[in-house]
Amino acid sequence: MSFRRLALSATIDLAIISVSRSAAIRRTVVRNMTMTQLLRIIGPAGRVTARRRITLVLAGILVCLVSLAAQARTGPEAAREYYEAATKHFEQGDPRAAVIELKNALQRNPDHADARLLLGEVYLQLGHGKAAEKELRAATRLGHEAERIAVPLGQALLLQGRFDEVLAEFAAEDFAPEIAPEILLLRADAHAGLGQLEVARALYDTVTEKKPEEARAYTGRARLELAAGDFAAAEAQAEEALALEPGQTEALLVQAEARRVGGRPEAALAPFRAVLDIEPIAPAVAVRARLGLAAALLALGRDTDAERETAAVRAIAPGLPLAAYLEAVIKLRQQDLAGARQLLNAAAPALEDFAPAQFLFGIVHYAAGELETARTWLSRHLNAQPDNLQARKLLAATLLRLNAVEEAVKLLRPAQAQAPDDPQVLLMLGNAQLRSGRAAEASTLLQRAAQLAPQNPRVLGQLAISHLATGQRDEALAALNATLDLDEDASAIAYAMAFVHLRSGAFGDALRVAQDLRQRFPQSAVAANLEGGAYVGMGQLERARAAFETAVAVDPRYHEARANLAALKAQTGDFADAEKNYQEILQADGSNVTALMGMAALADHRGDRAATRRWLDSAVRADPGAIQPALALAEHHAAAGDAATAVSVLEALNKHQTHNPQVLLALGRLQSQIGQIVPAVQTYRKLVEASGGSTGARLLLAEAQLAAEDLDAARRSYEELLKAAGENPVVWNNLAWLYHQAGDPRAAAHAERALELAPDQPAVMDTLGWILLDDAAQLERAAGLLEQAHKAAPGSGDIGYHYAVALHRTGKDAAARDLLRSLLQDVQSFSTRAEAEGLLQTLTP
Repeated sequence: MSFRRLALSATIDLAIISVSRSAAIRRTVVRNMTMTQLLRIIGPAGRVTARRRITLVLAGILVCLVSLAAQARTGPEAAREYYEAATKHFEQGDPRAAVIELKNALQRNPDHADARLLLGEVYLQLGHGKAAEKELRAATRLGHEAERIAVPLGQALLLQGRFDEVLAEFAAEDFAPEIAPEILLLRADAHAGLGQLEVARALYDTVTEKKPEEARAYTGRARLELAAGDFAAAEAQAEEALALEPGQTEALLVQAEARRVGGRPEAALAPFRAVLDIEPIAPAVAVRARLGLAAALLALGRDTDAERETAAVRAIAPGLPLAAYLEAVIKLRQQDLAGARQLLNAAAPALEDFAPAQFLFGIVHYAAGELETARTWLSRHLNAQPDNLQARKLLAATLLRLNAVEEAVKLLRPAQAQAPDDPQVLLMLGNAQLRSGRAAEASTLLQRAAQLAPQNPRVLGQLAISHLATGQRDEALAALNATLDLDEDASAIAYAMAFVHLRSGAFGDALRVAQDLRQRFPQSAVAANLEGGAYVGMGQLERARAAFETAVAVDPRYHEARANLAALKAQTGDFADAEKNYQEILQADGSNVTALMGMAALADHRGDRAATRRWLDSAVRADPGAIQPALALAEHHAAAGDAATAVSVLEALNKHQTHNPQVLLALGRLQSQIGQIVPAVQTYRKLVEASGGSTGARLLLAEAQLAAEDLDAARRSYEELLKAAGENPVVWNNLAWLYHQAGDPRAAAHAERALELAPDQPAVMDTLGWILLDDAAQLERAAGLLEQAHKAAPGSGDIGYHYAVALHRTGKDAAARDLLRSLLQDVQSFSTRAEAEGLLQTLTP
């Protein structure tokens, strides 16, 4: 068959399909007309040439032929042929071709029930819920049983979000047992859609019990886990579904989303692409997969690839708001503010209730200097997402630029509670307090910001926004990695810089910054106080005193400056005047911890221990979470021989400072000191966690485990330490001792390595000597090592006992007896005292 004949055939088929009913009705009239009558109908007589008449006659004949061909393919037989062709297309994975054939079938026979049913199922596969519902309900009216229609009809309603109707229309008890699990799945999906997650979970569980091979129940559970934020569980459930039904679209999408939102965008790419490889794919499914893929690519910094996906989404669904949102994120990352704003504004009506987009609107308008508009969008976003710290910071910066200082303070208070150690929050709040004239509050905040800030606090003037997200499964998580200039007041950063210089000991730099601030802000008590601190560090105490006095004169309520003045007076021996200054503070603020601690220091200087304890008690009561007062009080009790009370003080502090390494270290040491070994082990475990697994903390834990005689745990700890601190002789020595206790032949080699690392340490010589004492071939060397150890540490009862054993084994019993008698008389307490007494008894005639 030639190409020309193929084209002609296609043209004729098209003509047959397009013939109207009116042409078919007129066919009998045409058949009985003469040629002249036919020509009269076609055109006015006398105005048609002979040649044209022939042409028109041929055209009329062609119309007749076409009409006759159409007649031959109308009616039930033609409908059946179209239906059969549609079925083949559907089975071959070509739903769109099936739709064309089914529409032809229904044009020939509108009451073709099977065609209605199949068309509904095809629409369902294509994601057209409303069209599917129409055809499925028509199939029911035309005689199909409700049980055959129920499941696809329920799925069509779910596609439209008509969850209540699904629950009202489909009850499992109304259908045959064989489709009851399908009905339960419909109801579970509907409950999930209504947010009734526990009801949905129970139904999914029921389905898996009745029909364990039903993959969709596992997919449903995966969606619930994803909504709950348990990404590992969501992925596990999705994998269960895929094991039962490989390639299931929804399970792949949930698996991909769990990986993406769970922080594994690279791993999410494969399942998203697997969905896009499925043929046929419903447009709605393709959109979901491409949006998720675009977001994952954005998180990986692959902006160009992400743009290709959003372009594909636009081709499927032009004007889709989420695509515009992701493209705006890309534009913003590329510093194309105008492009981002254009995209967002075009999609604004659809995006205005989408929380991540609200944040993005705020960012774009802030960067453009449109502060009031930024304020509106950021306020809306925080109403929806009050825990978004980055948005709260940006809104605070907006308010400060608008001079809405008190509103900024109000906004930043929750931020401080949310992130008490965020230097940027502290700096912004300190700036706001400074601008409100509250010097004391500002100073405290700015000092804390300086303590927590990077070496250069100027970076605190930049807000790094890493991502935009709400945690919702169906909302695009997009990496942003943008940096905005907060336009933070330069003076606030200068104050922080001065505090950083003071903390690092760069007193000359601190003085230069403080003097510059004093020149710019002559009435700034904080600047004068900073100047005084710099002079103290430089040893220029008279100038320091003058600066502190200026700060107090500028703001008598600024207690920090008065406390610094008091401390300076105490340092120079003016104790009476120092006490007067502290009392002035306490008259205004009886719970001022700095003043209470100052009074305690003065009492301690006088040797008044009772007064010292009272002042320290008051300081701890004033601020139970403050570290220095509690540590000082615990030290005071320990020095007085009351270690148990000291432990109680630190345990109370630990409730407020649960992860503070300084507190945990002090508590662990005191617990060990008074024999609370098991609590000490627990404390040191917390210290290891709080210190990020530091070697020092792990050493303390291992030693505590050793003291608690938990030898297996101690051995494991030392083995781990050996990997991290391979040159530490304590680790090698203690591990050697533990191996020796367990009869492990590695003991001697570890002890030898410890001696190489610390050849002059008596404890290390003792360990190796004691291990070698069991080896007859090494007896002389062992005795020599133990003798060296004893000479280096004559006050150690345990080392002395080990040396006495060596003397006994080398036949020097008289020397062993003399050593043991001396040890037992001079050293009252050591761990091997009982063994020493037993050996002496054995050696005594």
